[in-house]
Amino acid sequence: MRSGTRIPSTADDSLDPAASARAGNLVWAAAFALTLVHIVLAWLLRNQIGMGNDDAIYLQLSHSLRSLSYREEFLVGAPWHSQYPPIYPLFLALVSTITGDAVEVPLAATVLLSAGALLLVFDAVRRVWSPMLALMVLAVSAVNLFLLENAGGIASEAPYMALSALSLWFMARRPDTKISVGMAGAAAIAAALTRSVGVMLVAALVLLWLVEHHYRRALILGATAALLIGSWLAWTLVSPDKEAGRSYVGDASQIIGKPAKSFEKNASSISGAHLARFKRNTRDYLTASLPFRMQVPTISGTLVDNIIWLLLFAACSVLGAIMIWLSAWRSVVVYLLLYMGLLVVWLWPVARFLDPILPFVFLTLLTGAGTLGKRLFPLASWVPALALTLIITASSLVQLAPVLASAVSCDRLARLQSTGCFNPQERAWLTAALYARERTPADTRFLSSKEGAFGYHSDRKLVAIGSVLGDGSVSIIGRMKDANVSYIVIGTGTGREDDLRKALFPVCDRLQVVQVFPPQAAILKVLPGSQTDHARSACPFLA
Repeated sequence: MRSGTRIPSTADDSLDPAASARAGNLVWAAAFALTLVHIVLAWLLRNQIGMGNDDAIYLQLSHSLRSLSYREEFLVGAPWHSQYPPIYPLFLALVSTITGDAVEVPLAATVLLSAGALLLVFDAVRRVWSPMLALMVLAVSAVNLFLLENAGGIASEAPYMALSALSLWFMARRPDTKISVGMAGAAAIAAALTRSVGVMLVAALVLLWLVEHHYRRALILGATAALLIGSWLAWTLVSPDKEAGRSYVGDASQIIGKPAKSFEKNASSISGAHLARFKRNTRDYLTASLPFRMQVPTISGTLVDNIIWLLLFAACSVLGAIMIWLSAWRSVVVYLLLYMGLLVVWLWPVARFLDPILPFVFLTLLTGAGTLGKRLFPLASWVPALALTLIITASSLVQLAPVLASAVSCDRLARLQSTGCFNPQERAWLTAALYARERTPADTRFLSSKEGAFGYHSDRKLVAIGSVLGDGSVSIIGRMKDANVSYIVIGTGTGREDDLRKALFPVCDRLQVVQVFPPQAAILKVLPGSQTDHARSACPFLA
């Protein structure tokens, strides 16, 4: 392992081997206890497959993979999928092939992947720095609400975090052995084929090896990644589905091309728009998204706490990043820089994109606090880091309590009747999907802003909303009839549904309400021919 600067361990070097072994066992016992807390909390918070689109799409893609395909079978024509890389759906397909179609099993597997990721980070920090710092990073990560929600859901964040942690763990364990180098590269490629942002992890390893003059390693990883990840990215480029907000390629094309947001359109040039986006995203992540996802305690409606947090975070993180760079885990610094660099130039800030790197952000913050403590309090160097750990952990538990209480109150055997499972809007929309499943012929075609979720719950085919919207209201009725759309489902409240409402409102008399599901869901029928509804019953639902 490369020699470097280490934060002093709290362990007493004078301990005899037996005492050291006992101390090590206690550390691992504490680590397993914290991990068990994470597992139990994540399981109690486990997601109900509801109105969310991603989890339903992942499950349906896994079913498609079991048939040796990768198609969106919930859409008319079953087009090939091009948004989500295939590793996580493949994992779900393998689990369901072995254990059956019960959703609880892949949920449990995802919980274990999240727990494994945290243990890998713990072990790497323990090896490179000290058990004390490792336990503090594990403590704040184990009870973080957003990491728990990711762990208990059908989502790619936890598997991606596990693969990225595995890659970086090999870099910390024995970074100069062939096995560690090969496994680190393989895990990084798998991470990139789980979430596309994983290309930043691959790039971090390649860049680090180039800086350290390991040109052969960099060349092999770069060539392998170009073949495997490049094949997937090439498909996403040529795929016809590039709707912004629904396709990463669609989003990227807006970053590279003309500005789309109103504040960017006012910029004097494309470069000015990119600069405006960079400033906006950076400000959002530092002052809002990061404190929120890290669950730093703040005072509502005040600016002082944000300023204090920003100064503390900046000082500790910069110092922590320097210390990590001087240690045997440089890859973490390069990875965080490239990952955050991508986020601040992306089309818009997305807070949940921070979740897979939160354990490493906590590591950077607490490493800096520990180093600062060593300079300010030589006799109690861990006081600042321990204080931060306690504050963030306490804040996390306070924010976790009401969410946990709501989750425990959910009767999972009567999900649509239990108030603890879904909010009223979700229950209404899910009831509409159940109505469609029970009351319409199997070949009926629907239109919804959440095609994956509605297809999963209703077992009905949907027409892609992008193919119907076109240029708005002009000929939208004709496009729906050409696609044999019989019904439209309203009630998700998403931006895509807002676009659909705006396009349909001028022709709302060509639609008719079939069934209403309070508070705001409804199924609208596309009237045949040139028939109109003189009562204009659909218009209030589209206003």
